[in-house]
Amino acid sequence: MSRCHWCDSNEVRVLCGAVIAPWILGESNSEDLKQSGLSEYCHCRNCGLHFFSKRFTDCQLKRMYSHYRDNEYQKNRQRYEPWYTKKFNNAIGNDPETIELRRENLFLLVNNVVNDKKIDSPKVVVDWGGGQGTVHSKFSKLDQKTCL
Repeated sequence: MSRCHWCDSNEVRVLCGAVIAPWILGESNSEDLKQSGLSEYCHCRNCGLHFFSKRFTDCQLKRMYSHYRDNEYQKNRQRYEPWYTKKFNNAIGNDPETIELRRENLFLLVNNVVNDKKIDSPKVVVDWGGGQGTVHSKFSKLDQKTCL
C-alpha cells in the first residue's frame, strides 16, 4: 500500500493483514476468486483514515448492496456467518443511540481533517452502506449533498 484512498498521502502504515469476508468474496465459480481475498488494514498518518488496501470489485459491491439487508441478503450472509440471523439483521441501524454515535463520529472525522486542511471540504457525501441514510443527516447542515 503506498497511498491513502482519501487524501492521497503516502504516509500510510500497514497495521495488519486482512481477509475479505467469504460472503463478499463469493462462490468458487466467481470471477472474484481469481483475485486474492487477502488485503491489508492501513492507517493514514496524514488524515487519520483507517482503510483496507484492496478495493472491492464491482461484483463484490453488487453482492454487498443488492437487496441490501432484505431477506435474500440476510440468508446469503448467514450461509457464511451463522450468527447473522434475521433478528440480528433487522436490529442493525434501528437503535437511536447507536445511530447518533455513528453520526457524530463520522461528522467529527470529516470536520477534523477539513479543519486541519488535510482535505478540501467535501461537496458530496456518499452514503455507502448506510442503510436509510440516517448516519449522514448532519451533513445537510453544511450545505453538502448526501447521495444514497
